[in-house]
Amino acid sequence: YEFIFVDDNSPDGTIEILKRLRERDQNVKYVVMSRRFGDQPCLMAGLRASTGDAVVTMDADLQHPPSLIPQMVDKWREGHEIIVMCREEAGHSRFFKKWSEIIYYRILGLLSSETTFYRFAGYALLDRRVVSSLARIETRDPYLRGLIGDVGFSHHEMTYREDERSSGSTKYNLRQMLRLALTGLTATSTVPLYLPLVLGFVAMGMATIGATLLGLSCVMSWPNLPHVLGWAVAMLAIVFLSGVQLLCVGILGIYIGKVVIAGKRGPSYIVAERGGVELE
Repeated sequence: YEFIFVDDNSPDGTIEILKRLRERDQNVKYVVMSRRFGDQPCLMAGLRASTGDAVVTMDADLQHPPSLIPQMVDKWREGHEIIVMCREEAGHSRFFKKWSEIIYYRILGLLSSETTFYRFAGYALLDRRVVSSLARIETRDPYLRGLIGDVGFSHHEMTYREDERSSGSTKYNLRQMLRLALTGLTATSTVPLYLPLVLGFVAMGMATIGATLLGLSCVMSWPNLPHVLGWAVAMLAIVFLSGVQLLCVGILGIYIGKVVIAGKRGPSYIVAERGGVELE
């Protein structure tokens, strides 16, 4: 077994503690980033440094209960290659974080074209085949929660009640939460790029229906029509042309999205120091 700690260049003295732990136990290993890259690149670095037949990814604040790891291992031995731990509805004690997370995962599930796991916060067991597949993915802005569903393999979902932090306070602020949310929405799918395209078709369709009804009104000589005819024609023209614009923006967005996805290569992190691990 091995414990691999990935330190995102934290200023709280974590690396000194890890060095002392490694002096006492060579199964403790660590990777230290050259600067702060975020939790997702750190998780990728940890997976690439791992050597075991199975790897458990979890936060170091003990809100992911380690007591459930034996149950995860049992499911792995039954043949499941991915065991995903999803928060129960009780989840966070803070109202805002709880409901913002619930809403986010609902939206992500609707927009994503890949498998998404509801309220999955990075606590998982991954078989070596899954880890090897993830390690080969080269992207500058990884989103591991989406990539796990993207690679396939047999998976099993379990639920857990999140524990309180054992000590300290979270450094994960609102800006980082929003960044992770945007990464998740844009990294797992190009579906949002189709939204302007759909809206364009809807606007053009509504304008066409309106023009048809206006034409029938003229044929039937409805009363008071001359008073609103000019306004009606102008509004229908604006809606139709707006639909054409949205249609063009949607087509351009899809092309640009394909180019961006094809070009998202490059290092997502840089290691400054390591102990007991080999990284390419």
